[in-house]
Amino acid sequence: MAWLIFLFKCDIIEEVKTKITIKIMMRKVVVSLIFGIGIVSAVFGVPVSQAAYGDVTTFIGKPYEGDGGQAVDAYFDFPDDVVADGSGNFYIADTYNNVIRKIDTAGIVSTVAGTGSAGLTNGATASAEFYLPRGIALDDSGNIYIADAGNNVIRKISGGTVSTLVSSGLNTPLGVHVVGSTLYISDSGNNAIKYVSVSGGTVSTLTTGVSDPRKLASSADGSLLYVADNGSSRVLSVTTSGGAVTGVAGSGTSGYAEGTAGNAQFQNVWGIVRDDNTLYVTDHDGFVTDRIRTINLTTGATSLFAADQQQATMIYPGALVTHNGQLYALMTGLGTIHGFQLSDATVHSVYAGKERFQNRTGSDALMGRPLDMVPAPDGTYVYFSENNKIRKFNKATGAVTHVIGDTVDNYREGSDVDTLPMRFSGPFGITVNSTGTRMYVADRWNNRIRGVNLEASPVNAYLITGAGGINTNGTQDNGYQEGIKCADQLTTGVSGCAYFKNPAGIVIDPSNAYLYVTDTGNNRVRKVRISDGQTSLVAGSGDAGFADGTGTAAKFNKPFGIAIDPTGKYLYVADTNNQRIRKIDIATSAVTTVIGTGTNGYLDAAPLTAVLSFPEY
Repeated sequence: MAWLIFLFKCDIIEEVKTKITIKIMMRKVVVSLIFGIGIVSAVFGVPVSQAAYGDVTTFIGKPYEGDGGQAVDAYFDFPDDVVADGSGNFYIADTYNNVIRKIDTAGIVSTVAGTGSAGLTNGATASAEFYLPRGIALDDSGNIYIADAGNNVIRKISGGTVSTLVSSGLNTPLGVHVVGSTLYISDSGNNAIKYVSVSGGTVSTLTTGVSDPRKLASSADGSLLYVADNGSSRVLSVTTSGGAVTGVAGSGTSGYAEGTAGNAQFQNVWGIVRDDNTLYVTDHDGFVTDRIRTINLTTGATSLFAADQQQATMIYPGALVTHNGQLYALMTGLGTIHGFQLSDATVHSVYAGKERFQNRTGSDALMGRPLDMVPAPDGTYVYFSENNKIRKFNKATGAVTHVIGDTVDNYREGSDVDTLPMRFSGPFGITVNSTGTRMYVADRWNNRIRGVNLEASPVNAYLITGAGGINTNGTQDNGYQEGIKCADQLTTGVSGCAYFKNPAGIVIDPSNAYLYVTDTGNNRVRKVRISDGQTSLVAGSGDAGFADGTGTAAKFNKPFGIAIDPTGKYLYVADTNNQRIRKIDIATSAVTTVIGTGTNGYLDAAPLTAVLSFPEY
């Protein structure tokens, strides 16, 4: 019997018809559309009779780990900000774990506030909830201020209690900074710097002369704020008395160049801290080069403090803090904090954090944001994609082992044994052939379809089809073109090459000869011949919309997950933004709707009156 699984964006886990739920550190809804019961017993080896309605158990993983132990053994998930008090205690906005963490002077980690669940709950710190906290600051009394970006509010932790200091008027606040009795806020989504008393009250706007402001620092006397102004690729100063904005360094054109004041160039500025007469700023190119740079506040001259051009030790450096002659840099992309000697940047080490996303293997494995999973044909393992890697777990023991890939998101073929390991950038969809010898991956942000030779030792990856932009994170229009596998050209529009835009779902047909792919960014479903990478259109006009029809007469809006029935006759597509599940007759390319009204919500009902909410897998 075959099954379809779809991942829904919702805050509850529901069963549909089968009264079976699954949770592996992600929310899944098991949908018995037309086939029958079997996925839990077939994939996980769990007797169906043991599952009662509403039961949820964790098979592998936990929310986060490290409390009570040394900082270097703790796991953080895309932490976005860090601050230190005068005694040397560090406080971290552990963003995707939705908690506030602390590293004390002995290097021991604890959770200051938050349960790990996303929400907006005030009260005792142990039961409080945050949603993507991205900024953190301290006042002289030890109170903590949080830019709770997902909730668009500012929270305050004082005396063991969490409260909301600013409840409205903000849009994705990314930074907070205390000067005396005033809290300054980087209201990034509103392109503004705002301020409020640390006791609360009226929120005022200091300036709107900024663009996507990130972290903040201040002069010794508090008369100036220094702003990492990401949208303009500059570092700015803002007078706290009147909001006058002045450029400190950066031309306003994205690029990299050391120089003086406006002759320097920055790319993506994020973190900023002042130490005496020097500003330290984090800057990266969005791909492989990460830098920490300095600005002399007397001359305006910039210089390079530290850099990594291979993303080996520095990945998306973010917030900065100085303490006792050290510069501490939060490597958001790795989930680590690195300490550099201010006098010699070549002397540095990891102060806190293991590699991001809790990627520990073994019987006590930790997982981070798994994307897709598929069972091995022999029933021994289940493969899953996460954190730019493919891993697998033993169904009998739950033990997790690495298959291929690297934490760093980029593009590279080959195996993991070389100096530069094989790399994906968002392996959203995976599928395995019937012999278990090959895996195929929708490498979303690399706009490519990849193959993985599971028989090779070591396992290696290779290109099936696709060309153009790599590591794009959805920011580049890679175009649409049917074609064949070409040489790995990095430009779009080359004649004869196949081009995708952020493909997400993938499935193999029973003959092992063809792949079907949701070309999500192009709003199409496509077919790939494995032997030569030749692509062809199955259905979709390319325009975002909704229409049942045949071939190009049909319309999708962010088609995501995809499944195929055992006979190889029909495809089923999670049409995310249309709130529907669609069916495609492969022989005719006719598209019909099988579940959903198009309304966003929740309702169990007959297929065409049931209501879904952003189905993905």
